[in-house]
Amino acid sequence: MTSTSHFWDQWEHKFAPVGNDIQLHYIDVGPRDATPVVLVHGWPDLWFGWRYQIQALCKTYRVIAPDLRGFGRSSAPSTVEGYGTKKVTGDLAGLLDFLNLPRAVFVGHDWGGAIIWRMCMFYPERVQAVCGICTPYFPQGDVCVDYDKLIPAIPQFSYMKLLGDSERAAKMLDIDPRRIFTAVYRKYNEFADDFEFLKTVENVADPSDPVYTEKSELLSDAELDYYVAEYSRSGFFGSCSYYSRRQQDFEDEKDLPRVINHESLYIGAVDDPILKPELAAGMPRVMPNLKQELVNGGGHWLLWEKKDAVIDILQRWLKQLDLSTDNHFWDQWEHKFAPVGNDIQLHYIDVGPRDATPVVLVHGWPDLWFGWRYQIQALCKTYRVIAPDLRGFGRSSAPSTVEGYGTKKVTGDLAGLLDFLNLPRAVFVGHDWGGAIIWRMCMFYPERVQAVCSVCTPYMPPSDAYMDTDALVKAVPQFSYMTLLSQPDDAAQLLDVAPRRLFTATFRLHSDIDTTITFLELLRGVPASPNPIFTKPSKLLEQAELDYYAAEYERSGFAGGCNYYAARRIDFEDERELPRTITHKALLISPSKDRVLTPKMAAGMFHVVPNLQQEIVEDAGHWVLWEQKDEVTRILKQWLETISLDTPRSDIEDILP
Repeated sequence: MTSTSHFWDQWEHKFAPVGNDIQLHYIDVGPRDATPVVLVHGWPDLWFGWRYQIQALCKTYRVIAPDLRGFGRSSAPSTVEGYGTKKVTGDLAGLLDFLNLPRAVFVGHDWGGAIIWRMCMFYPERVQAVCGICTPYFPQGDVCVDYDKLIPAIPQFSYMKLLGDSERAAKMLDIDPRRIFTAVYRKYNEFADDFEFLKTVENVADPSDPVYTEKSELLSDAELDYYVAEYSRSGFFGSCSYYSRRQQDFEDEKDLPRVINHESLYIGAVDDPILKPELAAGMPRVMPNLKQELVNGGGHWLLWEKKDAVIDILQRWLKQLDLSTDNHFWDQWEHKFAPVGNDIQLHYIDVGPRDATPVVLVHGWPDLWFGWRYQIQALCKTYRVIAPDLRGFGRSSAPSTVEGYGTKKVTGDLAGLLDFLNLPRAVFVGHDWGGAIIWRMCMFYPERVQAVCSVCTPYMPPSDAYMDTDALVKAVPQFSYMTLLSQPDDAAQLLDVAPRRLFTATFRLHSDIDTTITFLELLRGVPASPNPIFTKPSKLLEQAELDYYAAEYERSGFAGGCNYYAARRIDFEDERELPRTITHKALLISPSKDRVLTPKMAAGMFHVVPNLQQEIVEDAGHWVLWEQKDEVTRILKQWLETISLDTPRSDIEDILP
């Protein structure tokens, strides 16, 4: 027996955490480096309403179609307080954040049109251009117009008052979603002359009216079945709650600008019985860059009824827009999340051939997966490159106390990531704290490590006696900054004030560092020091790269990362019984000008890492991954080519599914 497949079955269903415990279900298809176009559905629709436009546009554009909160497979707050245009536009901004997209073209239909017009007001910098289909732009007035005042002015909106009573409406509609979709999803000329949507909703249980059982030709059986299945699962309460928030929307929007200056398009359906084109008459006064197109022979479900006309208008409009973007090579990589155990979720990038040797790149402090962007770009042509944010960093889970950190837990996360990806082992490469972690990976999980490479960080075996931070600093004075960072709350209070100032001062060429102050003094100067190093642009980072770091740490704060320095006692207890010798094939890449992790600190490593190869990179400091990116990449590639991939089976392979 074979099942019937449809063109939309090819698209992968994805989920994005967008903040405030909301997860959006979405489709994301088309070239990764193409202009992103976000398609926003209305009521009672879903992402699925855009299926024909997705199919046509994804050949040229990156097309993203979410289910809004309260719809389909996205999160649905259980009270009306969880809805409103401010929250819904925030979800869309969060989706762009999750996809690492600075901006997009937004196209909306029905309620989606109202949302994308508000997107221009709440998040104007995230909107490249905007198109509303059927839905005119109504600027927020000086007073809230409730339904009792709105409906006499626009009688065809009478149904909104019923839907605004979201619990009552949901009870009526949830009984049999197929009846409401059969009645509503029709061609414009199939509606009776005296059609009132309010009566269609109120009479949904009427067994005598054939409009609820005689299916229109507008949808195929499979398309109708999709809607019925989705709403049978989700119910109508969440979607009806959009109509319940007029007063809250007024409060949230009353101080927003009325004028939309973005390049804009309004597509009106001449025969739409509800959102009639004449409602758009005032739009040019508040939208100076507006273009308008009217489609004859189509009603409210224009996306399907006149799909070719809509696609043609959209393609012509998109083509004539100036869609030059500031996209960067790293924007093409999908952001993923892996549950790795113990309520920890790791954010990670995973690119390259699925069947290639996996190479896990582990960042340090105050870095992120993003620190490996140049190496990811170079290595992913040959290797499967996986770059996580460690716990406490970026978009990964961040335990709130020091007990949630330590090398045993962090290496456990990496083993959990391999489990999640169904990988028995990988090559591990680490920088800074990431170097310390990957050396410990060889000790806690030796069977999961195929080979190991550290950039900057020498291997320091576990000690027989505990050495606190003060004693460590006496022995290694350049580690003095650790006295501050080992107090996570104090350090975070200092650094969270101005992440951009910290990164501007820290992420520099070795020749551009202020050598008159210690790193500890630099950290203490982050909030208010007049030293120009905090404001003078660094030659090491592009503005977009600095912006990425600043945005991520403004969201996450520094406390999680600082807890790595606070866990010395925990690490001592966890590591004291581990073997001191690492027998894996190993590489240490040492930049000659690193002021903190100096190359000479590796002098004793050969006694405890017998298969060690060391490479010195001249004219580079601690940020060698960027300062001498080509040389680091060359060394890594050359070393990776020497690693035997014919490793024996490990016990872990018998456990993995």
